[in-house]
Amino acid sequence: MTDFQHSGFHPTQPPDERRAGFRRATDVMPVIAHHPGCPEPCINIIKTEVERVVTESRIDQREYFTELLAKQTDTLVKLLESSVPDGDFQGHRKAHESYIQAAAARREFWGKMTFELSKWGAIAFVGWLVVQIWIGALNGPKH
Repeated sequence: MTDFQHSGFHPTQPPDERRAGFRRATDVMPVIAHHPGCPEPCINIIKTEVERVVTESRIDQREYFTELLAKQTDTLVKLLESSVPDGDFQGHRKAHESYIQAAAARREFWGKMTFELSKWGAIAFVGWLVVQIWIGALNGPKH
């Protein structure tokens, strides 16, 4: 028997046919009255049930997120371990440091090489220009 059945309330009943002393379920009221067929006030039943459902939901959520976090942590640890050969984290770090140093040395080399080629190219061009002017001056003006 539901709480509404023992109270005599039925949602299809018009308001005047409802038992006296009971309000509609849609009414807003601070306290639900105790009625004869109910072992304790309905508000206590509702409160107890809501507290139980909320507590179970919190426990379920805590268990779910704890399990999810554990799985994700295990996955991350396995991924990290598989990314480092033989579990040698220091060796892995040193290898990356050597790659970075080699890249810096290559940048320095090619920077110097570009500068030197540009410098000697400019000197060669100026030399060629001087030779052309000298040849032009020796040949004299053209008529």
